[in-house]
Amino acid sequence: AWIAASTFALIGSRFGGPTRGRLLGYQGSFVALAGFVTTLVSGLLAENIGWRAPFGLYLVAFAWLALSLVAIFPKGSEARASTGARPRPSRALLGLWRTYLMIVPLYVAAYMFFLQLSFVLKGDGITSPIEQSRIMATITAMNFVGGLFYGRILERIGTRWMFVLILGTMALSHVVVALTSGVVMMAVACGLSGLGGGSL
Repeated sequence: AWIAASTFALIGSRFGGPTRGRLLGYQGSFVALAGFVTTLVSGLLAENIGWRAPFGLYLVAFAWLALSLVAIFPKGSEARASTGARPRPSRALLGLWRTYLMIVPLYVAAYMFFLQLSFVLKGDGITSPIEQSRIMATITAMNFVGGLFYGRILERIGTRWMFVLILGTMALSHVVVALTSGVVMMAVACGLSGLGGGSL
């Protein structure tokens, strides 16, 4: 959550217009690519070692921690130039309370799909961790695709219709899971969920 918030803030403060939308999409794509790889690796680890083994992947975060510690200490003139006035909280944020309030249930819906899907798959008789990880990796694969095209689609249809497209895609993924079963249809549902949730 911190990495995503920091990345969005950096992109938002340094870029504007269509470039901002495209970079936000690319950021989502690279996150999805990492998620795709780790989801598949997690399935292999869980199948061959045990369900606790995938949590060892979090140790990779220590490499990023080391890089971030180097990055937060500016050198020389850069350190001296950064002594400016501190920004104050803006009242404009208070006017966005409806948006923030609406985002909460949307993200709950997006994440609950991913978190609960393994139980649905098990109920459908798909119990192999490797097979489950392959199906669920469709989410991150479509996150990657959605991120690549997010900025271009946003430029053409605008924010209002982009939001409608995202909600429609997410809703359709939930309907597919509710009404169908089997590997192929679960993969289709995951793809729709990834396309919508990744653009959210």
